[in-house]
Amino acid sequence: MVYVFGRRGTAVRQHILTFYAACAVLSRGAEYGYEVTETRRFEQDFSAFLRAPVLGVGGGSDAIELSLKVLGVGRGDEVIVPAFGCMALVAPIVWLGATPIFIDVQSDDLSLDPHQLQRAITKHTRAILIAHLFGQPSREIERVVHIARAHKVPVIEDAAQALGASIDSSGSQRPVGTIGDFGCFSFSGTKLLSSPGAAGALFVRDPSQRDLAARLRKYGSSRLFYEYPHVGTNGKLDELHAAILHAKLPFLPFWLSYRRTLASCYTDRLRDIKEITLPTEAEGTVRSWYRYTVQAAERDALLTHLKREFTHIPRLQPVVHYPIPLPYFEAFGGHWDAGSFPVAENATESILSLPLFDSMSLRDVSRVAGAIRSFYGRRD
Repeated sequence: MVYVFGRRGTAVRQHILTFYAACAVLSRGAEYGYEVTETRRFEQDFSAFLRAPVLGVGGGSDAIELSLKVLGVGRGDEVIVPAFGCMALVAPIVWLGATPIFIDVQSDDLSLDPHQLQRAITKHTRAILIAHLFGQPSREIERVVHIARAHKVPVIEDAAQALGASIDSSGSQRPVGTIGDFGCFSFSGTKLLSSPGAAGALFVRDPSQRDLAARLRKYGSSRLFYEYPHVGTNGKLDELHAAILHAKLPFLPFWLSYRRTLASCYTDRLRDIKEITLPTEAEGTVRSWYRYTVQAAERDALLTHLKREFTHIPRLQPVVHYPIPLPYFEAFGGHWDAGSFPVAENATESILSLPLFDSMSLRDVSRVAGAIRSFYGRRD
């Protein structure tokens, strides 16, 4: 029933249902208590979507931090992370007093390179954190998990950018975020499933660790006001965001399909431009097309050209994700020599995310692609 209205009709229907879901929660406004009806409904349906049990949490960073807290990560411990990605991937490690150990990424999917993983594991390694960037599953995730298992090190997946993506495993598709020991999801404003603020979800494979995570997100309580066996945090998913996410969840398959259509349009219009490396869907994976991120020759000049071309339409301007390798930030030491992470460095110099969002039309894609073709001297 969701899919018969087209893009605009589906957007309107989603907006109406989301509005009423939010109003239903707000109407209870000042009622005192700790009712979590909407959170439980969302957890139940999102678990069904992933075919794996999840907990609602306050955001994607909360999901990573809770995973680390459950594992007891702290001062003196090491967590292996990719050298390319979002700051939010690494910040919780440092917050807990642990040390991020950066390794370079693969050139195709920009995910953690398993060839370097073996050398990075030490007796101090408490976790491996791998990210699925731009909607593309890490094609080596199962190999990473295999190496980690051999060393008895848990794997935390950051699936914030890859909701709806999956990999082929023994003939069936496994959703990213459910392959390792922990899976972290974000529902912030730009995500494929979004709420008007911070929200997230956490998959925990081990039931006892899942129970601990559930307590830690509520200040560590096993019985509110009476029993606190652990010191936790306020990492709960609130009722308003849960209601909005629950209303929008049935529409997610439509938007995943629509973004695939937009991505195909970009690929058709740009495939003959040799100066650009287009994103692909790795064999044995299903990409969710969170972003359409290219690697372009003369990237900075192209970026300037497109910003000028769409000065009065900011939503069609591209963005650089990400301009600096993570190890080079002062917050993480910043003491590395140039060339320490060559693949990550190359990506930061050439990468460009073209606009890709639910309200975008095929005409919008053609306009952006046309401006790129013009820059490289191609004629339609």
